[in-house]
Amino acid sequence: MIVLCAACVGSVEPACLGPEPADPPQAAVLSTLTERFDAGTLSVIELSDLTVCDGVTAATGDSVVRTQDEAVIQLDRFRYDRVRIFHPPRWHEPVTEFSVGRGANPHDVARCGGAWLISLYEEDALGLFDDEGHRIGEIGLSEHADGDGLPEASGIVGLGDTAWVALERLSRTSTGFFPEGPGRLVEISCDVHRVSGWVEAPPNVQVDVGADGVIRAFGADGRLMRLDPEQAVLQPELTFEKPIAQVAFDADGYGVVITRGARLWHELWCVDPQGEVEPFFATDAFLPTLVPAPDGTIWAAVRRGWASADSAPEGFVVHKEPTTGIWRFEPKTCRLIDDAPIPTALPPFSIDFY
Repeated sequence: MIVLCAACVGSVEPACLGPEPADPPQAAVLSTLTERFDAGTLSVIELSDLTVCDGVTAATGDSVVRTQDEAVIQLDRFRYDRVRIFHPPRWHEPVTEFSVGRGANPHDVARCGGAWLISLYEEDALGLFDDEGHRIGEIGLSEHADGDGLPEASGIVGLGDTAWVALERLSRTSTGFFPEGPGRLVEISCDVHRVSGWVEAPPNVQVDVGADGVIRAFGADGRLMRLDPEQAVLQPELTFEKPIAQVAFDADGYGVVITRGARLWHELWCVDPQGEVEPFFATDAFLPTLVPAPDGTIWAAVRRGWASADSAPEGFVVHKEPTTGIWRFEPKTCRLIDDAPIPTALPPFSIDFY
């Protein structure tokens, strides 16, 4: 029944649509996808009372969401290759909807020099698109590719006149994608739309900017690093024994780090501004997104995972088989706020705030 509702969301009026954009943000927007990743919707949670507006518009089985100014951007990845831009609560009518090119696989987006800068996972260049969705240029990345000819450009952090893009640099095999060496962060000058510098980064690098304004890079080798954007240098912050999957930090520098342990268990750690680390809990759930909320909490998308139930890591409180939805954390006290995740009609995948 859930799959049927996801497929027909465009023809069924949702119960609510959420608020208009505001500063500070008043709502969370989520991509919520079926368990089989074959269909999806966007949903909204109003921050004032946690009212959930499910299925405000259709998504795909591989959609992520980003917000920029008053816009919500839906990136339909993998075989969908589409970008939709909304001005909430007008979810029924995107202000722009366009293809980035067949097989391009858009991963992230940021405003850069009056254009939309979009990372294209299956190309050796970043795409530049105008507000009508026309591809007006590109920024070549071929010199940063690994042996397969692709740099695997993914996450983007926009800083106004510059942007930093994570290049995962993975080797493709019959069993998956694997890092064979370091990743890279490349700096984009948005005034001229060119690569202006780069720095070596952890393997399979991911990039994030916290509510504290710090840009952090992390990846498969367990290193959490801070970027000094002025000097274009990555500085060590913390090291974990296992790959880092997600990080999020509040405005005061308190954070939550998720490491991926043996047999797909996820381990959560609390970090204070002095770099002290405390084990939080472990879960067999899949946590694809971790983001700081405007109220200082940290939100995680919770989906059913694939961990072996009899291989829970030692030294952690264990949360086994939680219901899907949104977990909220208080990073300063290392506390799980809700006894159970805030439920959504479909399991959440990607989260942002507007």
